[in-house]
Amino acid sequence: MKKSVSSTVLSTASILVLVVSALSLAGCGSKTPTPNATQAPQNTAKAAGETAEPVTLNWFSDVSFWNPPMTWSSDPNTFMGVISKKTGVKFAMNIPPQDGDTKLSLMLVSGDIPDVITVADPGNTTNIISKLVKSGKVWSLDELIKKYDPNSHLLKDFPNDIKNELIKRDGGWYAIPSHISSDDLRKTYPPSSQYYIDRTKYQYNDTIMVNSKMLEQAGIDINSLGTEQGLLDALKKIKESNLKVDGADVIPLLLDGKNYWDTTMRSITSQFGGMNVDEKGNYRDLIYSSGYKHALEFINKSVNAGFIDPSEFTMDTNATAAAIVSGRVFAFWGNTANTHYADDKTNQPFWKSPAPVLSSTGAKPVMGMHYRPTVGWMQTFISKTTKEPEKAIKWLSYMTSNEGLYDSNGIEGTNYTLDKNKMIHITEEGAKNDSTKTGIWAYWAFANTDWGNHVNEAPTKQLGTGGLMDTAVTTAFARSEKTTIFERSPLDVPPGFIQSKGLGNQETEIKNFVQAEVAKIITAKDLSEADTLYNNMVKKATSMGLDKIDAAKDELMKKQSKEMGIPMKGINE
Repeated sequence: MKKSVSSTVLSTASILVLVVSALSLAGCGSKTPTPNATQAPQNTAKAAGETAEPVTLNWFSDVSFWNPPMTWSSDPNTFMGVISKKTGVKFAMNIPPQDGDTKLSLMLVSGDIPDVITVADPGNTTNIISKLVKSGKVWSLDELIKKYDPNSHLLKDFPNDIKNELIKRDGGWYAIPSHISSDDLRKTYPPSSQYYIDRTKYQYNDTIMVNSKMLEQAGIDINSLGTEQGLLDALKKIKESNLKVDGADVIPLLLDGKNYWDTTMRSITSQFGGMNVDEKGNYRDLIYSSGYKHALEFINKSVNAGFIDPSEFTMDTNATAAAIVSGRVFAFWGNTANTHYADDKTNQPFWKSPAPVLSSTGAKPVMGMHYRPTVGWMQTFISKTTKEPEKAIKWLSYMTSNEGLYDSNGIEGTNYTLDKNKMIHITEEGAKNDSTKTGIWAYWAFANTDWGNHVNEAPTKQLGTGGLMDTAVTTAFARSEKTTIFERSPLDVPPGFIQSKGLGNQETEIKNFVQAEVAKIITAKDLSEADTLYNNMVKKATSMGLDKIDAAKDELMKKQSKEMGIPMKGINE
């Protein structure tokens, strides 16, 4: 049987599924359970909203790689046109390519605040969510809805378990989260099949995948990649085979571009047995774990053997995806959602995952999953400075409604059809959709995972995000009998917690320091130098205050562990 530290009942999929899943795409609107979830949407727009000239609202986001249409279209065949017709609004988008949180912080100081704000605050490193709430410049949604849209479905069917988590985090209900999934939400939107139940339980985007076409060409058995040495041997064979694609050399191992220090390192560390909890049940930063150190050593070996080109460490997500789409990559390790590997347009139905890759140290692979209600990924706020609060909240109600979720798939009869059970079937025309132009499936901020699992049948084709190949790749690690799954909810650190302990500046400085040192370690001339640099990094990070930060997080983890009834203890070491 699969080992599990906690017997906690399944509640929700991990949100670290950083970019849109098929489930989200199929219903890329947002969450909004409705009593008649299985009924086709009805046009509830007011006549005035349909005839009046749409007002322009400003929409800011710090998710730099989010790429919805930047020019709003009034074409009724686009989702933007439908939104404007039914809500009376259109948007001027502002998504900085970098430093989004810094720019938003300056806006909060200047008072020039966008009408709508969508942030992600990965790892709570910038604390932007806490800044927004504490600024007093964003609406409490309860207050905004009751004042301007008292008949909104959000007052009736927003899942209570998620709302309670948002209140716990922010002290009130201020945001609509994306990619939501919970017990309460599934009561309204039950999964359409066992396929989606399993995907909810095991799916996680950060993993390793390999090109099975190249496996065959090189005569390599995928099962041999299940160990660290087996993977290194395969990478060596691929490099020495001089395989080419369209005349260009094959890339033996591609990491997740400039995201490698986060997504790739997190995944390798997990498969190599690293945890944020030691064998005595004490919290410790991941850099202290032997799994993290060994992950650095693995990458260093791969760089020095020529399996990884150091230029990969500066690639943006577009460059990473382009490399995958080129067909030149043998193995990729990182956030699969950044690669577009499963897109119909790329036509690459040959990706498989050998996960877990067992560390040569003998450590057991571990996988932390969120099975309790979570607060989603992207968080959308309405500014108190907006001159159109009524239109803003009615737009938010629409985007999260059953109607809006259906509309996010395009035009019924053109982009999708509904069967007698109101299940969505994407048409050939719909499959050709370019979300950056039409807005269909583009508004990730309102992706509703459980709604998508409810209105979509289990896929029968390999390609497509959430298709059979994507699911096989992204669930391989957690499904494996070799992997120990543990409930990681007690490890969650709410925004502003470290700042409240007077350690915010130290945490930022340490994060920047570690990121810079990791780059030096993985490109060191040999393992001896890499280990020396690692030991110096740990000592310096500790002297900078990491031990104090860990002590604060340890106190929080143990408090939450007791409240949740979830024991926390390291699997290895």
